[in-house]
Amino acid sequence: MTMLLARQKGDVSGNITKAVKFTDLSFGDIEACARDMTYPINNLELVHQAKLDGASSDTVKFLNLLPEGKCNHSSQIVFMAWEYFLV
Repeated sequence: MTMLLARQKGDVSGNITKAVKFTDLSFGDIEACARDMTYPINNLELVHQAKLDGASSDTVKFLNLLPEGKCNHSSQIVFMAWEYFLV
């Protein structure tokens, strides 16, 4: 499943800090990436590991949009991806 998405990431005050455009973001890629991680993992580690594992640039952009904090299981990332796709 490939989708064309355009979302913006804001800072804590709600100001838009950058526009993020996805041209080839696959839910399956996000799911596979999340499954291959060692948990718990924070955002910086998540993005770094995804890059090392050869994740697509759109998958890495999506992971950068996730809220700060630690993920304790791949299901958290998958759930956030579903929320993102359905909104």
